[in-house]
Amino acid sequence: MRTLLRSPLAVASAVIAVLVVLAAYYILANRLTPYTDDTYVQAYVVQIAPQVAGRVIRIAVVDNSRVKKGSVLFEIDPRPYQYEVDRLRAELAQATEQVKSLKENRDAAAVALQDRTSQRKFAQRRFDELNKLEHSGSATRFSLEDVTNTLNNAIDGLREAQTKLHTAEAQLDAVVDGEHALVHRAKAALAAAELQLAETKVEAPSDGIVTNLQLSVGAYVNIGTQVMTLIDTAEWRMVANFPENALSRIAPGQRAELTLRMYPGRVFEGSVESVNWGVSTGQGLPSGELPAVAAPQNWMLPSQRFPVRLRFDPQQDDLPLRVGATGIVTVYTGGGPLMAGLAQFWMRLRSLLAYLY
Repeated sequence: MRTLLRSPLAVASAVIAVLVVLAAYYILANRLTPYTDDTYVQAYVVQIAPQVAGRVIRIAVVDNSRVKKGSVLFEIDPRPYQYEVDRLRAELAQATEQVKSLKENRDAAAVALQDRTSQRKFAQRRFDELNKLEHSGSATRFSLEDVTNTLNNAIDGLREAQTKLHTAEAQLDAVVDGEHALVHRAKAALAAAELQLAETKVEAPSDGIVTNLQLSVGAYVNIGTQVMTLIDTAEWRMVANFPENALSRIAPGQRAELTLRMYPGRVFEGSVESVNWGVSTGQGLPSGELPAVAAPQNWMLPSQRFPVRLRFDPQQDDLPLRVGATGIVTVYTGGGPLMAGLAQFWMRLRSLLAYLY
């Protein structure tokens, strides 16, 4: 009878002890080696859209093809843009000749001003001489009037020459960045046209994979119209959503291990890049209304999850990735070899289980 009583007591004690150990391990692991399977692969995605409008004459890629940075994706008919470049080159030549003519006019006006100045001085000297002779009776009144008219004409001619020189100089004073405004404007217009001509060849902004190709030869595309998507394969990241009670020790630079369900049995090395500072749940938007607070549906609310971004490079093993692929992440924040060893064992076991689900 005593044996029967002791046996259930021993079993209950053993169960309680196991539960206590498991609870203690969970608490320690959640802070020293936090783990989550709420993860997905992330890469930058670029929407490819032309910067000029026109008819597509060539498509250089197919859907899901790999491309290098700078390689041509498709081409738009360049002829209208080439015509505009040719026209603006002619306008630049005209502007250059026009500025040259303005300089020649300025130089001619300067020479004319010198001549008018000399004529004015000569007429003034002649007037002064005849004015003295007229007072002494040696010159006739008619001669003095004739010289006076000559002086007045010389003064008017000098003023006209000064005005023409000022006008010519003012026309040349319109300078931007060391060159005349007419030439500067023509060069700017030509540069914009040449840029548009270059944009008729749409190039890959980075190494990547072309997907969601929605384009055919002969189609007319508008500026900003998305015609394909490029997945930037230069950098891959894993986004791991950790519960908030596991974030206290996670920091950038810490070592991490990752598994991907698309590659069962493999464990990849990574590192923490950043811990997100917020999620949309806590974002306050001004509305002018009082906040609506929903009553909790459960007696215990689940922990909020925050994204943690991790760097890793499975391509070093020539393993292709897919955006949105899922996996498992463990971050090693400390705790010694025992906790790290248990976490590593668990990661490898889960990686093998990926063969089944």
